[in-house]
Amino acid sequence: MTMKRWLACLLAAILLMLSGCTEAPDASTTRGEQTTAPSYNPAVGQVRIHTCDAALKNAFAVLAQQYTQKTGIRVTVTLADGDCRESLEKTMTGEEAPTLLCLHSREDMERWAQSLYDLTGAAVLDKLVHPDFAFDLDGKKLAITADVQGYGLIYNASLLARAGFTRTDITDFTQLQLVSQYITQLDMGFAAFAAPEWGEPEHKALACLLASLGADQQALRAFWDMYICNDSTEARGLSAFLTGDSVFCLGGSWDHGDVEALGSSNLDILPAFTPDGGSLGYRAELCWGVNGNSAKMDVQRTLEFLDWLVTAQPETPAPVEALGLFAPFADAHSYADPLEKKLREYMVDEAVAVTWPCCGLDAQGLSTLAEMLAAYTADPSQENWESVASLLPD
Repeated sequence: MTMKRWLACLLAAILLMLSGCTEAPDASTTRGEQTTAPSYNPAVGQVRIHTCDAALKNAFAVLAQQYTQKTGIRVTVTLADGDCRESLEKTMTGEEAPTLLCLHSREDMERWAQSLYDLTGAAVLDKLVHPDFAFDLDGKKLAITADVQGYGLIYNASLLARAGFTRTDITDFTQLQLVSQYITQLDMGFAAFAAPEWGEPEHKALACLLASLGADQQALRAFWDMYICNDSTEARGLSAFLTGDSVFCLGGSWDHGDVEALGSSNLDILPAFTPDGGSLGYRAELCWGVNGNSAKMDVQRTLEFLDWLVTAQPETPAPVEALGLFAPFADAHSYADPLEKKLREYMVDEAVAVTWPCCGLDAQGLSTLAEMLAAYTADPSQENWESVASLLPD
């Protein structure tokens, strides 16, 4: 569980405790005002949410209570029992099947494609900062991305400026390569890149890079050759970046707890450019879909709830911000750490590449690929590259 999600869970628990412990106002002092929640009428429909995340469930429960108080529409939240997919399979066949599904992979999206309501024309779709954050299958908008992690080349803006460059000087692979070579030749006490240090964060960054490149092996090789030809052989990985021994570091928003020490004025991020292009990548971690098999009124109420969830009011932030997500909606923009602030800014103003957490390799496959890339880094021969290429997804 991330720190941000943990804090959201804690806040939700506190609010629930407070709401449960507050005494009802004395009728004699309310001057006739209603002191109970609006009565629930099944004929007007309801919203049922199913999630695998305990923190998200608790945060949703607080918002559900607020929405029911506001509208009289019943909103219930259930937590998966045991395995996430098995639990969803079971609940979808029950009488109280969820109307709002929390989906965590492309496979899940495709599994439930026939059950998902086409969101084309729905108000919530217009609240996304970019249309690519909607999951499109066979011409239908079947779900919307609710939580992302951004990734690319994190960089130290102060070091880049010492070399004479700014972010606007690097808009494609050729410029990134030239800047990296220039920094290497300067010998200013820092390198363009740090030699890879393979651990969990690096595996995640590699998986994101592979997912965004698809099956383009030559694009990956060109990027990696630039990386290892302009690196520091002494300082390694994220630790080298944090000590100012390298300008660039392949990573993502999952690194924010480490890199935020650089400060908002020094911390920035670029796309991981390759010869065939490059955009900042956003890895979709959670998606919301509406169960089209629900009663018509329940579908309508769920669409209305989603619109309320992502819409800010004057002086009031969008309710979705209380869920502890990095949500790609126009009205969700309160992010505390500097890296997410940058990723949010570029999400709105620049091209984006949205990927699901899938690159065709499982954890063991990524570990083996990292070993082969390490061998290629030590000896960038054609033979070693062929070993790498044999592991890449088709």
